Amino acid sequence: MGIFGKSEDQKKEEELKKLKAEQEKIKEALLAFGVDFESFSDDQIKERNKRDVLDVKTSMIQSITANVIIAASLKSAERLVIMRLMDIVSQNWILIRQNELLLRKLSKLIK
Repeated sequence: MGIFGKSEDQKKEEELKKLKAEQEKIKEALLAFGVDFESFSDDQIKERNKRDVLDVKTSMIQSITANVIIAASLKSAERLVIMRLMDIVSQNWILIRQNELLLRKLSKLIK
């Protein structure tokens, strides 16, 4: 231990703990979005895509109803914009996963 503070070893240990905590948070986020490709099989990726497609489809049906509500107030319009943006985000995750599946197949062809 240093006279006026923490020793270099203690500082390094704290930095490692912070780094591990950040890595865990990133791993959790990747799992939540279904893009932790190191731990997902092809079937798991396909299943996650199916769920997201169903979510987008359901949301599109709801947006028809939301279009009718827009005429009543602007607050509903804001909600509709948010719903559509969420659909776009879901569609992007689907595309990212599909690209991963394509990359895996191309890698197999190259080998």
